Amino acid sequence: MKKLGFFIMLFLIILTILVVGKIEPEEKVVSKTDPIQSLLNSSDNGGTMIIPKGTYDINSKLIINRDNVTIDGSGSTLLCKSKITCLSLTGKNLILKNFKVNGNEIAKIGIQIEEGSSDVTLNNIEVFNIKDLKKSNWVYGINISASGCKNITIDGCYIHDIATLPNGITGDSKGMDKGIMIGETSSKFTESSQYINILNCKFERVGSLEDGSAIAIYGFKANSEDMNTCNFHVTIKNNYFNYCHKSFIKIMPCSYVSIENNDFVNPYNSVKESMFSAISVYGSHCEIINNKVHGGYSILGIELSVSGEDDTTLQDVNIKGNNMVFKKSDNKIKNTVTKGIGLLGIGDISNIDIQDNTISGQMYGIVQSNNKVKNLNFKNNNILNALKDFIQFKS
Repeated sequence: MKKLGFFIMLFLIILTILVVGKIEPEEKVVSKTDPIQSLLNSSDNGGTMIIPKGTYDINSKLIINRDNVTIDGSGSTLLCKSKITCLSLTGKNLILKNFKVNGNEIAKIGIQIEEGSSDVTLNNIEVFNIKDLKKSNWVYGINISASGCKNITIDGCYIHDIATLPNGITGDSKGMDKGIMIGETSSKFTESSQYINILNCKFERVGSLEDGSAIAIYGFKANSEDMNTCNFHVTIKNNYFNYCHKSFIKIMPCSYVSIENNDFVNPYNSVKESMFSAISVYGSHCEIINNKVHGGYSILGIELSVSGEDDTTLQDVNIKGNNMVFKKSDNKIKNTVTKGIGLLGIGDISNIDIQDNTISGQMYGIVQSNNKVKNLNFKNNNILNALKDFIQFKS
């Protein structure tokens, strides 16, 4: 009987140790009356900080530099009055959730994820009113440094009303409006930011007709001798896009981007306001799979192009299972024919799979105007209601 009592006592002690070991870090509840920057500065690494719901004036850049911490905004609004960046994030194992970032038509960047950050998650964040309507400028809802960031996840966020005035430059201007910008911002490029996930987000009213994008991935600084060495490894999946110029997604020279199961709504009803393309790809090793593009006018559904010098290349792109349906009536824009998929540019394009796609309502279904295309695998595509030709290949 004594032995039985001893074992029962030992079991209870062990159980107590196990339970205590699972207690979560203490949650810190902060006061509305304290300046939010002071509260963040006074917090320790680790645990969870809960910000009481309210509206907080951000008169200068709000800086969060913490590791192993979750910061819950409880639906609070950060009202930006800083002219450049509203919120700067640096850290490892950092979660920021349940905030609204109102640029107040003053801030140029809503959230900046700084160089060297890793395992950072933004969840249920709304970023809006990032605008400069007085002059042409660069404005970004969320900006991720081109260099040294790893494992960045943007999940369930709402990014809208990001805009600036057109700058009069036709082409790939860097100083324009982007919902999420990846790249082109490091003072010294060391290594590509990698493994960036944009999931379950909503983008609306982003960009100017000239060169805005809901999501832009720019790899220009990776290596001036070989543009394709900038391997970001970006996944863009299960997002909704509406009313975005010039394109929904733009991938400039960089590699390894997956675009899957997104819904792109192009509601433009006139040639004057039409967008250039739903997806523009100027990089290699990319997948565009099971996306839906539908609505009004667009010059291109999906663009594959080689920009810049004649010796640049684009290779290993898989375009499969996409459904692109545009308005058929007079789908011609400023003497530019419209295309479902276009293989364009002057450099080498190779190893392209175009399979099981549906294209309807453009003047041409698929156009290949680049005469350096090699190893094109084209099969099982359904092209409907083409106003001129289903396919146009240039030998």
